[in-house]
Amino acid sequence: MKRGAVLFEVLLSIAIFAGAAMFTLGAVRQGINDLERRIRTARALDLARTAIAQLEAGLIDLADLREGDPDVLMESSKAFDESFEYVRWTIEAETQRTEYEGLTLLTITVRQEQGEEFGPTRSDDDEDVASVTLRQLVRLEPIEASPFEDDELVADLIDADPEEDTR
Repeated sequence: MKRGAVLFEVLLSIAIFAGAAMFTLGAVRQGINDLERRIRTARALDLARTAIAQLEAGLIDLADLREGDPDVLMESSKAFDESFEYVRWTIEAETQRTEYEGLTLLTITVRQEQGEEFGPTRSDDDEDVASVTLRQLVRLEPIEASPFEDDELVADLIDADPEEDTR
């Protein structure tokens, strides 16, 4: 009878230890996931701020941002992404007129793209996807139109006689 009680105590202590270990591992895993999500969110915010700063400095124009390619931003942030090489970003830019003369409300949304080709995702819902929307009043400089240049191919089309059939 005493042997059975000792065996039961050993099995119970192993079960308690295994349960505590599983709980601890789950908490650590959740902490790591939260940390990774916060780092991606901080990176998205950094990209949005960089885009606005470069726009105000005249290094890029609004058309570059509207194309949605984060590669238009300078290469200065490449080292930051070494630990998250799998993350791809999209940038959306919207402008809105304001009551303040010369100022435009710029809304930049930076969002992590989903999909296995862009790296591991923990779930299919949007909970794990980093997304930041930043709104700021900016002074946009007008873009000067480039001078008109004659195009040889178009000039031939314009000079062609519409009555003439070229078949």
